[in-house]
Amino acid sequence: MSFESDSKGEKGIAARADLWDSEKMKPLDVSDTANQGDHEYFVSSSFRQERGMELLNGGAGAIDVEMMKKFISDNVNRDKKPFGSTGFSISNHGETGGTVSAEVYDPANRTLWYTYGWPDGDAKSSNPTVDGANKNTWGAWLPFVISEMTEEGYYTDWNGNITPLGARYLARISSKKIL
Repeated sequence: MSFESDSKGEKGIAARADLWDSEKMKPLDVSDTANQGDHEYFVSSSFRQERGMELLNGGAGAIDVEMMKKFISDNVNRDKKPFGSTGFSISNHGETGGTVSAEVYDPANRTLWYTYGWPDGDAKSSNPTVDGANKNTWGAWLPFVISEMTEEGYYTDWNGNITPLGARYLARISSKKIL
């Protein structure tokens, strides 16, 4: 799911949920034609995109970083039975698929807000067999401040683990009360 400023969209905003919207790009989108799994994903994505636009339109003119994190963490329709492997909330808790990570860019403060796993704060599901890629979900948003990232290297790995470099960074920003 992505939220964007787009001068062509309604009120200059647009929500995307893994679907092509432009007429030029729609021929590349096979999500509703290939197979049952693709169809299920198409239905979920369409539902999430509509919810994203609802949130954007409700916040138009007042959207800031905190509001963006709330949008990405939205759980409306989380309790709706998953369609195949995917769920219907923006913070997607599908049975075997869903949100793997989320980020919000704050260019004014040169900060990337990042969370691995579900962005809504959930740590783990009650059924570990459906956690999939989210077995290491953080349950919190962490700031990655460019000016504080003084060491070159990986701060996290592909599985959501904080590396030793990342641990040093987090300790440093925590002591400066940035975290």
